[in-house]
Amino acid sequence: MAGVREDLEAFAADLFDGFFRADQRRWGQAYVRGLL
Repeated sequence: MAGVREDLEAFAADLFDGFFRADQRRWGQAYVRGLL
């Protein structure tokens, strides 16, 4: 499960890299985790 978490975090970091504010990136990652 830890490997999947690392892959998910890397994917979300790439996906939300265009967000300028750090809080937007953090909530975007939380949203993706919630969907899965």
